Amino acid sequence: LIDGDPGHKYESFFFKEFMPYIENNYPVMTDRAHTAVAGLSMGGYGASYYAFNYPERFSFSYSMSGAIEGLDWTTITDKVPSVEDIFTRKGYKQEDFPKLPAYFIDCGTEDILCKIFNDTTHEFLESINFKHTFREYEGGHSWEYWKESYKRMIPDLASQFAK
Repeated sequence: LIDGDPGHKYESFFFKEFMPYIENNYPVMTDRAHTAVAGLSMGGYGASYYAFNYPERFSFSYSMSGAIEGLDWTTITDKVPSVEDIFTRKGYKQEDFPKLPAYFIDCGTEDILCKIFNDTTHEFLESINFKHTFREYEGGHSWEYWKESYKRMIPDLASQFAK
């Protein structure tokens, strides 16, 4: 998701092409208070990465079965920073936390790919007293699980935007 490797320009694409396209072609609000990022699996990592690297852009982030601890398909790698790495690199302290997006982690109890990473991220955030929502429900790394996860996300998103 980071722009470090040739051919992997997701971050540039997201901010320089995708978001401008949406903002220019659809009647959306573009201020931080009305901008959210969400995703599943690798996209759940992206939602976490973007939220904590660009907190001035997003008020809400929802990771569904996210590969959020630096998973690089088969291994943990320094090239894909974990949420803890991002917090450390950015130097976030408790006084910064209110400026960060509302953060939700939603993962299946039978998710053999990402549950351990979601648990690790939750434990890290708990250890630093970062307020977030951590949910586990029966299910695996599947569309069946994500369909239900989307249904759980909508009320949280509506609540955030109602503030």
